[in-house]
Amino acid sequence: MNYRLEDRIGEIYYSSLQEGDICREPAVNVYYNSQSLPPFSFQQLKGQRVEKNAITLASSLEKIVPHLINNYSPLFTDLDDILKEVFCKRTFIEDRKSFRETYGRGTYSVAGYFNNKPRKSSSAGSHIKNSGSQKEFTLTILHEYGHEFLYRSCEHDLTRNNYRDYDEVMHEVFAILTGRQFKRSLYDTNPHRKARSLIRKLEKINLFNSQQFSQKWRELLPFTDHRQLAEYIKILRRPLGITFK
Repeated sequence: MNYRLEDRIGEIYYSSLQEGDICREPAVNVYYNSQSLPPFSFQQLKGQRVEKNAITLASSLEKIVPHLINNYSPLFTDLDDILKEVFCKRTFIEDRKSFRETYGRGTYSVAGYFNNKPRKSSSAGSHIKNSGSQKEFTLTILHEYGHEFLYRSCEHDLTRNNYRDYDEVMHEVFAILTGRQFKRSLYDTNPHRKARSLIRKLEKINLFNSQQFSQKWRELLPFTDHRQLAEYIKILRRPLGITFK
């Protein structure tokens, strides 16, 4: 692929822990050309500190862009502008040591973290740990972007709710739904397990599952408490005689 300098709009940084200090360097150039389909492209950069076995960041991003555009273009008229900001200012890749240093020992098994408010030690956005297989890494980015787009839904008044109104299970419902097309789950512990169970129950109801992604998203936005959603699922399934184990 030919990358034109005039199309470059920013970069994604890679953080690593070096002798006790967190060092950041550009890892991926981000390009935008409105005449291309999709309009975003990514160029992997070689850096001194980026791990030699680092997962190909650009390749993962190339894979998820069509999903993001297909899923969210019916919801956001300014999606290209949102994605420019998300890619260039709200996506951060970190090595294992840097990720653990920032988020603590309790996040050892976590592959990503979405921070909706900037902190002293962490910028707002999606923080992705460079670990696992290529597929796991790609799904992690998409999962964290699910959190991002719930946050954007609140900011763009798609719902009257605030991002913090949603309980932790509902946060994961939206994140898992975003990556559901990959037919794979990241975590098997709560709150992810409860969220995945709710989604699986919804997928057994044709009234819900036959809808486009954007319709499903809008239908779920009013539910801030996962217990409310569980009750709603019971109401949907009654006329259908559906039982869940």
